[in-house]
Amino acid sequence: MVDNSGEIMVVDDTLENLRLLTDMLSSEGYKVRPTQEPGLALDSALAAPPDLFLLDVKMPGIDGYELCRRLKQDKRTAEVPVIFVSALQELHDRVRGFEVGGVDFISKPIQREEVLARVKNHLQLRRMQKNLEEIVAERTVELQNAYETVRKNEVRYRSLFNDALDMVHIVGLDGKIIDANLAELQTLGYSEEEYIGMPLLDIVHPDEREKTAAVLRRVFSGETVRNYETVFVAQAGELINVELNAFPQIEGGRVIFERAIIRNITERKKEEKEKKKLEHQLFQTQRLEAIGTLAGGIAHDFNNILSPILGYAELVQQKLSIGSELWREQQAIIDAGNRAKELVQQILSISRQGEHERRPLQIHLIVKEALKLLRASIPTTIEIRQDIQATSGVVHADPTKIHQIIMNLCTNAYHAMQETGGILGVSLRVINVEKNGEFFLAMLLPPGRYLRLEVSDTGYGMEKKILDRIFDPYFTTKGQGQGTGLGLAIAQGIVLGYGGHISVYSSPGAGSVFHVYLPYVESSPAESCSTKQEPLPVGNEKILLLDDEEVIVAMGQKILEDLGYRVTTLTSSKDAWQLLRDQPDFFDLIITDMTMPDMTGLDLADKYLALRPNASIILCTGFSKLVNGDQAKASGMRGFLMKPISRKELAKTVRRVLDDNPQRR
Repeated sequence: MVDNSGEIMVVDDTLENLRLLTDMLSSEGYKVRPTQEPGLALDSALAAPPDLFLLDVKMPGIDGYELCRRLKQDKRTAEVPVIFVSALQELHDRVRGFEVGGVDFISKPIQREEVLARVKNHLQLRRMQKNLEEIVAERTVELQNAYETVRKNEVRYRSLFNDALDMVHIVGLDGKIIDANLAELQTLGYSEEEYIGMPLLDIVHPDEREKTAAVLRRVFSGETVRNYETVFVAQAGELINVELNAFPQIEGGRVIFERAIIRNITERKKEEKEKKKLEHQLFQTQRLEAIGTLAGGIAHDFNNILSPILGYAELVQQKLSIGSELWREQQAIIDAGNRAKELVQQILSISRQGEHERRPLQIHLIVKEALKLLRASIPTTIEIRQDIQATSGVVHADPTKIHQIIMNLCTNAYHAMQETGGILGVSLRVINVEKNGEFFLAMLLPPGRYLRLEVSDTGYGMEKKILDRIFDPYFTTKGQGQGTGLGLAIAQGIVLGYGGHISVYSSPGAGSVFHVYLPYVESSPAESCSTKQEPLPVGNEKILLLDDEEVIVAMGQKILEDLGYRVTTLTSSKDAWQLLRDQPDFFDLIITDMTMPDMTGLDLADKYLALRPNASIILCTGFSKLVNGDQAKASGMRGFLMKPISRKELAKTVRRVLDDNPQRR
């Protein structure tokens, strides 16, 4: 028996076509709902969906394609088949109909037999689809009943399940949580009623959901996944790092659910992160030491080159009229030489090997002075906010270097805000670093009191890849001509040389904060004293001048002889030792370079002091890792000079050393 049951909605704006189709279908026993208005058809269909749609294509307002698209967008009518009835014959018209969701296309003028055959076929297909959906629904109920049976059968294991310290859960094939133990509920902050039935991916961090969904698919395909790490989000928003082992539960040859054992590894991840920070800090320190070794070699050679340049420039200038054109040109040479000398000091600051004047210092005055200087040079769009404790205490430092640190950090902050403006914050306060205090800070600094200088900005911030290189010498994100890339490297070198630490916190769009920690000193700051200019001291004593660089020897001899001294020069430490050994009491003063072939200046001095313990000796060096001012003094030197040496510096040091030795001949 032919089954012609079914309700068909016919939509055509042409009344003649509408009546023709309605009569044709009604005569075959179908229930027909005809309408000429597409909008009314849509409302009617959504209110009571039919079993089949017959749609004309060309209609005013909403055409058949648009009506079909809207029907397919609503879940109430999305599965109802749509047949287009149109006079359009082109292939692209038919393709468009299928693209919007149509299942068939009948061309006008219509043929009765064709229409009835196509309607019959699609209604039968629709009935078969509904039957399948009912079967699936029944099967779903059966599976849910199976899950429930499994759950009831596992009651005897419930105690073990809930007593486990690790989190345990079961997830169904639909991705929803079927069961979870107390450890998981407590860790994530859910009640059992809230948690059971929740999609697993809802508790996974959004950044991890795609990977976790892929893992679930692997398990549902029968694969065991071990040691998979992801991030859960607790109900209160806390991020929890977890490591899970997931297993497929197989019954009757097919997977019925996933079960997983999950370990909370949040603390382990924190420790790993801190370890990486320390490893990175160690790497930076080792890299800085390597740069320092190179810097020391460059400084030695460069200072030896600068010595005759500055020395002879000063000698020539002495012979010129002050203020004359030649005098000014000579001064330009001296100024350039001094800038080169300062560059060497900056290189040594990076490697923490420079010699600085260090004394007890209240740096809050220097901070305020630097900020006044900055205020005059940066735009008014940048606000400077100060929180400077006047009682912040004392550190042992060189005021010039502290000023350099402040200017470098504040200039860096200004550059980050020069386009948009913002707030430059500077604070100074005393903090305590305790043995069991903040983990990262305590691992880098010995326990005790520290003065913390904080410089912050509200600029564009920095990405991690830039943060990792921020203290690298010559690394800069500024354009050409806007910076050398040495500022932060120099600041770090100075701070580490003082036994302190410098750190930076930043992220894109959140600005940057620099923290400088300097050891606190329990003493009063040294009073500053002024010196007045005096004529260069002179003398007539006998001096042995020793350096393996002939041009330096010649220049030094000229300066000393102009000051009245009687000078003997040598370029060989072996020859000098032979002369001193043969005539130990002949010279009033020995001036020797440190680094020479065959015998260093320090070795020569040791031998000479063994012959003449009260000898006056000045040790000079372009740079040496073997000796500094304090070490030279401890070795018996009465003076220590760093090249390049100015005429004034040499004259004063020679006179002081000679006058301070009452036992010289």
